[in-house]
Amino acid sequence: MIIFDRVAPFCLTHRAALEWLHESVSRRVAPVHVAEIGSYKGRSSIVLADAIMEAGGGYLTCFDDWSCGAFGGAGAIRSGFKNGDD
Repeated sequence: MIIFDRVAPFCLTHRAALEWLHESVSRRVAPVHVAEIGSYKGRSSIVLADAIMEAGGGYLTCFDDWSCGAFGGAGAIRSGFKNGDD
């Protein structure tokens, strides 16, 4: 499982931060397991899922209470991604 002990450097733009996140995950060896805490509407989740597929497959688990109104409740979503025809 990938655990970042810090977020992307604050000096980066939002786009650059997403690119940094993608690069950090996609260079890992499959299967990649990522836990995202605070996924809200999923912008970074899409970047993470793409990076996991580029790395060869793995899992993305998103945790959020979605209290900001995006989905209206507490929960977690776990999805498996595999690069290929399966």
